[in-house]
Amino acid sequence: MRRTSARLLRGLALKGSLVTLAAACALGAPGGAGPARAQPTGDLPEQLRVIADVRFRGTKHLGKRQLQEARLKTHDPSRLPWRERPTLRLDYLRADTASITALYRHYGYLDATAHWLIESTSDPEAARVVFVVDEGARSKIAEVKLEGVKVFQPREILRSLQAKSKRPFDPAFLAIDTVKISALYQERGHRPRTVASYTRRAPDSLAVVVTYAIDEGPRFTVGRIDYESSGKLKESLARRELLLKPGEVFRRSYLERSVQRLYDTGLYSQVQVSSVIDTSRKQLDMLLRVTERRPRWVDLGIGSGSVDLLRFTGSWGNRNLNKKALLGSLSGELTVDQQPKGTHSALVHQSYEPLQAIPDTTLDSLNNFLTRYYDNGLALSLFRDTRDDRITPNRGSIQALVSEFAGGSFGGASSFQKLLFISNWYTPRANGWLIASRFSGGVMRPTGNGKFGGADPEVARVPRERRLFIGGVNSMRGFDENTILQDGGLAMLLLNVEARIPLRGPFGAEAYVDIGNVWSQAKFIKLSNFIPPWEARNSDLYDIRYTAGVGARLLLPFGPLRMDVTWSQHPDFHGSVIAHRAFPFNVQFAIGPSF
Repeated sequence: MRRTSARLLRGLALKGSLVTLAAACALGAPGGAGPARAQPTGDLPEQLRVIADVRFRGTKHLGKRQLQEARLKTHDPSRLPWRERPTLRLDYLRADTASITALYRHYGYLDATAHWLIESTSDPEAARVVFVVDEGARSKIAEVKLEGVKVFQPREILRSLQAKSKRPFDPAFLAIDTVKISALYQERGHRPRTVASYTRRAPDSLAVVVTYAIDEGPRFTVGRIDYESSGKLKESLARRELLLKPGEVFRRSYLERSVQRLYDTGLYSQVQVSSVIDTSRKQLDMLLRVTERRPRWVDLGIGSGSVDLLRFTGSWGNRNLNKKALLGSLSGELTVDQQPKGTHSALVHQSYEPLQAIPDTTLDSLNNFLTRYYDNGLALSLFRDTRDDRITPNRGSIQALVSEFAGGSFGGASSFQKLLFISNWYTPRANGWLIASRFSGGVMRPTGNGKFGGADPEVARVPRERRLFIGGVNSMRGFDENTILQDGGLAMLLLNVEARIPLRGPFGAEAYVDIGNVWSQAKFIKLSNFIPPWEARNSDLYDIRYTAGVGARLLLPFGPLRMDVTWSQHPDFHGSVIAHRAFPFNVQFAIGPSF
């Protein structure tokens, strides 16, 4: 009986303290404009340790999702019964009322205020927190003024600002727009000083006037560019990536792109550019500091597959061959087959799929002829890559030289030498277009006596999977994949030129021309094969081929989704059949850039 009375008295005392605190908060609630008023400064009653729930009052214009942007430290307890309830803290309450007030001002409610109340619950240790908000009316921008603008037309600056007429006013606009104005002027060589301010047309007016007073300053040119590095790379390797040149007008975008180009070379782990203003000569002297990456690397790997019991891969590379920033790599692959004998670099299974009905006896003989074989080889690659992006580049270039050796001292059923060269260039235009071009060529020389099938006996000495082909959505568009030539060849030339045109948002268009062919042997390439496009209708097997087309692009995070419509007058170009009618074009879909 005594314990029950003591618990009842303690509950009544606690309830009385809660009522007193709530009344004090209500009496101290702010009623005028300005930031949230400080709440009672005394400590919370010792019995109040946790939060029962959190509620809001007076929130008419902002919903629960918008209030989450305030990231309040005082929050509801978890619905899971075994989780501890959040602690009730006075410093959190003060911070949260300030966050709520700041959030409302972000949405244009400049006179908004907030305070808290604490209410009792059935649990003597838990309290309900109520945030009471007086939203006030929403302000809007009546006018945006620019002062001191001479280099630009005012509309050029106004259209890039966050602060716009009839838009709800956010004080953060002033800081954001100051940065944007500075960036605009730095594109024309100026280093401006901007003072941003806002006023109300009357003390209680909702109309806000935003003013940007700009001191444009002189126009600066690029002065001396000094270079510092603790490594052994040539200074010219870094300077050739700089878009800024001494004597030219300073442009901030050129500086940012120059730094990115230096990183894209893969030669440097850190790039820093600092500048010093020389007001007497109106120049910006710059210091370029670079930290070099180690030029050599080794990669090793091990794996297993459905055919291979074990597969070992390894590569050795150097980013600065001959001290000229040439990227070279030597890679190899060793495969342990599930057969009990030997180790091999590749196990190739040949198959034949007839396009028309043929006798079973012929199929059986072909299957006996197209047997499994082991192919051993070594490849050496040299790369030079200055693209700004690996998936959807907008500038730069990439060159690759690949030399492959198979058979000989490496063993295996096939023996040949192959040399491939690829050069891609990406050139942005002033109107936003991108001109992309690619030239690729290859030549092969058989060195063994293998027989792998084919009309040309020299081509038949190389496995079909190793021969040169073109055709498909990423080479000679409009033709099927790897159908030029049907049996492949030992020499190849291909030129692609493409205009990539941005439209709206992620949508774009493209127009392209593809020129190329494959020859069974390099000696069959003749000047007479390079016929003009208007003679393509009468071309033969070894004459150069032309295709042209247009397409649509949808830029996705992993690359563009493309639909290409291609025309050609070549006799082997079959076109499409729609509603039993033949049309001289083909439609192809692909994911990723053509090159």
